[in-house]
Amino acid sequence: MNRFLARVGLKLVHVRAEKRNGRKIRLYCLPKVATERMLALAASYTAVKREKEEELETGTRAPPRDRSPRQGTEEKIASMNTNKGLLSLLDSSDDLETDDSG
Repeated sequence: MNRFLARVGLKLVHVRAEKRNGRKIRLYCLPKVATERMLALAASYTAVKREKEEELETGTRAPPRDRSPRQGTEEKIASMNTNKGLLSLLDSSDDLETDDSG
């Protein structure tokens, strides 16, 4: 059990030891700060989950954001095409200068 707890970042804290029927019994607990944090995170998660379910039921939820890697590329391509047109004009003017000198 200690290996599992260590893997998730927890460690048992020794609370007390007592003797019962001639045997020593050690009592342990999880750190209070860690358990309070876990409970707070779980509560906030359930609140968010409940809100999302309510939004889906009522239909007031905003549409999901486009997270595809091509997001916004249409504008970039359009601006590249306009810049390409300007560059082609510069290239054609360079051709005219070389024609005059040759």
